[in-house]
Amino acid sequence: MDNLTLWVWLSEKCAPDTPYFSILYHTFGSVERIYAANQEELEGVFGLKSAQIKALCDKNTAKAEAVIRKCRMENIGIIPYNDDLFPSRLRVIKNPPVLLYYKGRLPIFEKEVCIGTVGTRTPSSYGCRCAYEIAFDLALSGAYVISGMASGIDSICHTAALDAGGKTVAVLGCGINVIYPKENTELYNRLANYGTIISEYPPDFSATRYTFPQRNRIISGLSLGTLIVEAQLKSGAMITAKIAIEQNRDLFAIPGRLGEYNSIGPNSLLQMGAKAVSSAYDILNEYEFLYPDKIHLKTNNGSKKNNPYKNTIEIIKKTERPKNTVLPVPEDTETPQKQAVEEEKPNFDHLPEQQKNICVILSKTTPKSLEEIAGETNISVSDIMSSLTILEIQGIVIAVPGGSFVLA
Repeated sequence: MDNLTLWVWLSEKCAPDTPYFSILYHTFGSVERIYAANQEELEGVFGLKSAQIKALCDKNTAKAEAVIRKCRMENIGIIPYNDDLFPSRLRVIKNPPVLLYYKGRLPIFEKEVCIGTVGTRTPSSYGCRCAYEIAFDLALSGAYVISGMASGIDSICHTAALDAGGKTVAVLGCGINVIYPKENTELYNRLANYGTIISEYPPDFSATRYTFPQRNRIISGLSLGTLIVEAQLKSGAMITAKIAIEQNRDLFAIPGRLGEYNSIGPNSLLQMGAKAVSSAYDILNEYEFLYPDKIHLKTNNGSKKNNPYKNTIEIIKKTERPKNTVLPVPEDTETPQKQAVEEEKPNFDHLPEQQKNICVILSKTTPKSLEEIAGETNISVSDIMSSLTILEIQGIVIAVPGGSFVLA
């Protein structure tokens, strides 16, 4: 019997992210011996449950053969656990997949700098800009961007990598030929043609509430490090972060704006020791010396102008006035109050140059967006974000509704 048929048969018997495959493979040593094992032999394997033993005693391979035929018709590749092309990084994780289905160009993962990039499905304009910029520069510099093709941050990171002409891999929480969500049809086709799509689920397998957490171990497992962009405290992205830590992978996070719901996740990770990221360089600098032939640090300032999220500004309603601000004093009145305001103008000479330049153009009354600050200072958006986070922590700057900033 064809060896591949046995692997597909075995994948049907061992549910994803369960220990049964590891138990069986370490006990019997090959898929042929697992298939040949009788009930008595299986009952002697510690850790197998009766339902699992019953399933393994069913030697019918018709369903597996049908899956293989469908994969051949739809140009879907299959990589079993024992194949040389199976990612060695996945062999060492807890509960590795029995096999992987794939479409597109399959990389040799262990020879590549793979960075997982995950985040919320409902990002802010700040999160969208950060995700696109950093994923673009990661791909531009030679790294593989690994994500899950979900709405929001995942999709933005895949799109940015493709726009950069770089490499990206989508790990699906459904069958390899199932497009989920449907609005990602165009992205799916781009990934199939110019990137890579991977799944441990067979063709036509529908997504469930369990499959997305299950696939997260593969995203982090393929990656040297995982970047969390924006995430709520209880979210799939934070599950991925937890798994990455368990897999002894590096963890990165973009500092979030204080007081915002999607910032709680990454900010909590930073408190736990994740590395703060303000640009792709902060990530790639960790791996450049290990992969000098793969990583060539590049930043394309012109590409930032093409960031589709750069000019996405959340408008402050005219009726809203930021908290902790003072009303402007009319310019034509020389009152003691005005003189006091002028005398109390803060001095920023003690701050680093970038932080000082940002503070100089900010006021207590007129909020400025990231784009406006960048236009007046010629500092990159990623560096501005990093400086503003520090200034917020120090109580010098306040984030106000609409994604803008004023002096405290």
